Amino acid sequence: MRAVGITLGDDGDILVADEGGDRIARFDAERFTPRPDFARDDPRLLRPIDLELGPGPILYVVVAAGVLELDGVDGTPRGFLATVGDALTRPRSVDIAPPCEPTP
Repeated sequence: MRAVGITLGDDGDILVADEGGDRIARFDAERFTPRPDFARDDPRLLRPIDLELGPGPILYVVVAAGVLELDGVDGTPRGFLATVGDALTRPRSVDIAPPCEPTP
């Protein structure tokens, strides 16, 4: 495992971007024991390096081709938010900020 990104899942599990294994590994947060992978075996999940859980819940994952959206509950890929060459140049991280309030 080459763990490079980490976040908490919707259920409290620890989700880890495993760049070397092309997967999102999952661990029990209380005992830090492995659980079944959150996501793997999808060609779009190539070299994940960072991840962040957003509203929905949607898991945003930085991969070799851009930023991939996964269902935050079951890990099903939803598609790309943005891709390298289209809107991005070598993304390295992702952060989800709360919506901004308009200034009165």
